[in-house]
Amino acid sequence: MKLSHLTVVTFLVSISAFQFGCNNAEKKIPVSKITTEDTIYLEAGKKLAVETQAILAKNLTNAISTGGTEYAVTFCNTQAVTLTDSMAHVLNAGIKRVSDKPRNPSNLANEVQSEYIVSSINKLQKGEKPEPIIKESNGKIVGMYPIITNSMCLQCHGNKENDISTGTLTKIKTLYPMDKAIGYGINQVRGLWVVEMIKK
Repeated sequence: MKLSHLTVVTFLVSISAFQFGCNNAEKKIPVSKITTEDTIYLEAGKKLAVETQAILAKNLTNAISTGGTEYAVTFCNTQAVTLTDSMAHVLNAGIKRVSDKPRNPSNLANEVQSEYIVSSINKLQKGEKPEPIIKESNGKIVGMYPIITNSMCLQCHGNKENDISTGTLTKIKTLYPMDKAIGYGINQVRGLWVVEMIKK
Protein backbone atom coordinates (compact mmCIF):
# COMPACT_ATOMS: atom_id res chain seq x y z
CA MET A 1 0.00 0.00 0.00
CA LYS A 2 1.51 3.33 -1.04
CA LEU A 3 1.10 6.18 1.43
CA SER A 4 1.04 9.89 0.61
CA HIS A 5 3.25 12.25 2.60
CA LEU A 6 0.19 13.80 4.26
CA THR A 7 -1.23 10.41 5.19
CA VAL A 8 2.01 9.19 6.75
CA VAL A 9 2.48 12.41 8.69
CA THR A 10 -1.05 12.22 10.05
CA PHE A 11 -0.37 8.81 11.56
CA LEU A 12 3.23 9.12 12.61
CA VAL A 13 2.58 12.29 14.57
CA SER A 14 0.67 10.07 17.01
CA ILE A 15 3.37 7.41 17.45
CA SER A 16 5.44 8.62 20.40
CA ALA A 17 4.80 10.41 23.70
CA PHE A 18 6.32 10.73 27.15
CA GLN A 19 4.92 9.99 30.61
CA PHE A 20 3.51 12.81 32.68
CA GLY A 21 3.21 12.70 36.50
CA CYS A 22 -0.04 12.90 38.43
CA ASN A 23 -0.96 12.93 42.11
CA ASN A 24 -3.98 12.64 44.35
CA ALA A 25 -4.33 16.42 44.75
CA GLU A 26 -5.75 16.81 41.24
CA LYS A 27 -9.17 18.41 40.92
CA LYS A 28 -11.22 17.93 37.76
CA ILE A 29 -13.22 20.87 36.47
CA PRO A 30 -16.36 19.57 34.72
CA VAL A 31 -17.21 21.11 31.37
CA SER A 32 -20.57 22.23 32.75
CA LYS A 33 -18.80 24.34 35.39
CA ILE A 34 -16.11 25.89 33.23
CA THR A 35 -15.68 29.63 33.76
CA THR A 36 -14.35 32.27 31.37
CA GLU A 37 -10.91 31.83 32.94
CA ASP A 38 -11.12 28.07 32.42
CA THR A 39 -12.04 28.59 28.77
CA ILE A 40 -8.90 30.67 28.32
CA TYR A 41 -6.79 27.78 29.64
CA LEU A 42 -8.64 25.25 27.47
CA GLU A 43 -8.00 27.30 24.34
CA ALA A 44 -4.40 28.05 25.31
CA GLY A 45 -3.71 24.36 25.83
CA LYS A 46 -5.26 23.49 22.51
CA LYS A 47 -3.11 26.10 20.77
CA LEU A 48 0.05 24.69 22.35
CA ALA A 49 -0.87 21.13 21.33
CA VAL A 50 -1.59 22.21 17.75
CA GLU A 51 1.71 24.11 17.50
CA THR A 52 3.64 21.12 18.79
CA GLN A 53 1.93 18.75 16.37
CA ALA A 54 2.72 21.11 13.50
CA ILE A 55 6.44 20.97 14.34
CA LEU A 56 6.34 17.18 14.48
CA ALA A 57 4.50 17.02 11.16
CA LYS A 58 7.02 19.32 9.48
CA ASN A 59 9.98 17.23 10.63
CA LEU A 60 8.27 13.97 9.67
CA THR A 61 7.54 15.33 6.21
CA ASN A 62 11.24 16.09 5.83
CA ALA A 63 12.08 12.57 7.00
CA ILE A 64 9.71 11.05 4.44
CA SER A 65 11.23 13.15 1.68
CA THR A 66 14.70 12.04 2.75
CA GLY A 67 14.23 8.32 3.11
CA GLY A 68 10.64 7.26 2.59
CA THR A 69 8.00 5.90 4.95
CA GLU A 70 10.12 3.32 6.78
CA TYR A 71 12.79 5.91 7.47
CA ALA A 72 10.09 8.23 8.80
CA VAL A 73 8.92 5.56 11.25
CA THR A 74 12.51 5.19 12.46
CA PHE A 75 12.89 8.96 12.66
CA CYS A 76 9.75 9.23 14.78
CA ASN A 77 11.02 6.47 17.06
CA THR A 78 14.26 8.33 17.77
CA GLN A 79 13.38 12.00 17.40
CA ALA A 80 9.68 12.75 18.04
CA VAL A 81 9.96 12.73 21.82
CA THR A 82 12.96 15.04 21.66
CA LEU A 83 11.07 17.44 19.39
CA THR A 84 8.02 17.40 21.67
CA ASP A 85 10.20 18.02 24.72
CA SER A 86 11.92 20.90 22.93
CA MET A 87 8.57 22.47 22.06
CA ALA A 88 7.47 22.17 25.68
CA HIS A 89 10.55 24.16 26.66
CA VAL A 90 10.04 26.79 23.97
CA LEU A 91 6.35 27.21 24.80
CA ASN A 92 6.98 27.13 28.56
CA ALA A 93 4.47 24.36 29.13
CA GLY A 94 4.41 20.61 29.70
CA ILE A 95 3.23 18.89 26.51
CA LYS A 96 2.83 15.18 25.83
CA ARG A 97 0.62 12.52 24.30
CA VAL A 98 -0.57 9.43 26.16
CA SER A 99 -2.74 6.40 25.45
CA ASP A 100 -4.41 3.50 27.20
CA LYS A 101 -3.02 1.37 24.34
CA PRO A 102 0.45 2.83 23.87
CA ARG A 103 2.92 2.04 21.14
CA ASN A 104 5.67 2.45 23.72
CA PRO A 105 4.99 1.30 27.33
CA SER A 106 6.41 4.57 28.68
CA ASN A 107 3.53 6.39 26.97
CA LEU A 108 0.87 4.69 29.10
CA ALA A 109 -1.82 7.03 30.39
CA ASN A 110 -1.99 7.45 34.17
CA GLU A 111 -5.14 6.81 36.21
CA VAL A 112 -6.73 10.22 35.72
CA GLN A 113 -5.94 10.24 32.00
CA SER A 114 -7.25 6.69 31.60
CA GLU A 115 -10.53 7.68 33.25
CA TYR A 116 -10.91 10.53 30.79
CA ILE A 117 -10.14 8.22 27.86
CA VAL A 118 -12.85 5.81 29.03
CA SER A 119 -15.28 8.69 29.44
CA SER A 120 -14.49 9.93 25.92
CA ILE A 121 -14.92 6.43 24.49
CA ASN A 122 -18.33 6.14 26.15
CA LYS A 123 -19.42 9.48 24.73
CA LEU A 124 -18.41 8.51 21.20
CA GLN A 125 -20.32 5.25 21.52
CA LYS A 126 -23.40 7.28 22.40
CA GLY A 127 -22.89 9.48 19.37
CA GLU A 128 -21.69 12.41 21.47
CA LYS A 129 -18.55 14.46 20.95
CA PRO A 130 -16.01 14.18 23.79
CA GLU A 131 -15.08 17.64 25.02
CA PRO A 132 -11.61 18.59 26.29
CA ILE A 133 -11.35 19.10 30.02
CA ILE A 134 -9.01 20.81 32.44
CA LYS A 135 -7.99 19.97 35.97
CA GLU A 136 -6.02 21.79 38.61
CA SER A 137 -2.98 20.34 40.38
CA ASN A 138 -0.40 22.03 42.60
CA GLY A 139 -0.94 25.47 41.16
CA LYS A 140 -0.99 24.25 37.57
CA ILE A 141 -3.76 23.80 35.04
CA VAL A 142 -3.71 20.59 33.00
CA GLY A 143 -5.73 20.34 29.79
CA MET A 144 -6.61 17.02 28.15
CA TYR A 145 -7.57 16.87 24.47
CA PRO A 146 -8.79 13.62 22.88
CA ILE A 147 -7.14 12.33 19.72
CA ILE A 148 -9.83 10.80 17.49
CA THR A 149 -9.03 8.37 14.68
CA ASN A 150 -10.13 8.82 11.10
CA SER A 151 -9.84 6.55 8.07
CA MET A 152 -6.22 7.52 7.43
CA CYS A 153 -5.14 6.60 10.96
CA LEU A 154 -5.99 2.97 10.33
CA GLN A 155 -2.93 2.57 8.12
CA CYS A 156 -0.76 2.67 11.26
CA HIS A 157 -3.30 1.93 14.00
CA GLY A 158 -6.02 -0.15 12.36
CA ASN A 159 -6.50 -3.88 11.82
CA LYS A 160 -3.19 -5.58 11.06
CA GLU A 161 -4.79 -7.98 8.59
CA ASN A 162 -6.61 -5.40 6.50
CA ASP A 163 -5.46 -1.86 7.27
CA ILE A 164 -1.72 -1.88 7.97
CA SER A 165 0.72 -2.75 5.19
CA THR A 166 3.19 -5.59 5.75
CA GLY A 167 6.20 -3.27 5.57
CA THR A 168 4.74 -0.79 8.04
CA LEU A 169 3.72 -3.54 10.45
CA THR A 170 7.17 -5.12 10.30
CA LYS A 171 8.84 -1.80 11.07
CA ILE A 172 6.46 -1.10 13.95
CA LYS A 173 7.07 -4.54 15.46
CA THR A 174 10.81 -4.07 15.15
CA LEU A 175 10.88 -0.65 16.80
CA TYR A 176 8.01 -1.20 19.23
CA PRO A 177 8.01 -4.88 20.30
CA MET A 178 5.41 -4.18 23.01
CA ASP A 179 3.11 -2.19 20.71
CA LYS A 180 -0.58 -2.12 21.67
CA ALA A 181 -1.60 0.74 19.38
CA ILE A 182 -3.38 -1.27 16.69
CA GLY A 183 -6.89 -2.59 16.23
CA TYR A 184 -8.59 0.79 16.08
CA GLY A 185 -11.53 1.67 13.89
CA ILE A 186 -12.72 5.01 12.57
CA ASN A 187 -13.90 7.61 15.10
CA GLN A 188 -12.29 6.06 18.16
CA VAL A 189 -10.15 7.61 20.90
CA ARG A 190 -6.51 6.90 20.08
CA GLY A 191 -5.13 8.84 23.05
CA LEU A 192 -4.78 12.32 24.49
CA TRP A 193 -2.77 15.46 24.15
CA VAL A 194 -1.96 16.56 27.70
CA VAL A 195 -0.85 20.15 28.28
CA GLU A 196 0.30 21.46 31.66
CA MET A 197 0.18 25.24 32.17
CA ILE A 198 1.23 27.47 35.06
CA LYS A 199 -1.82 28.91 36.78
CA LYS A 200 -1.74 32.71 36.74
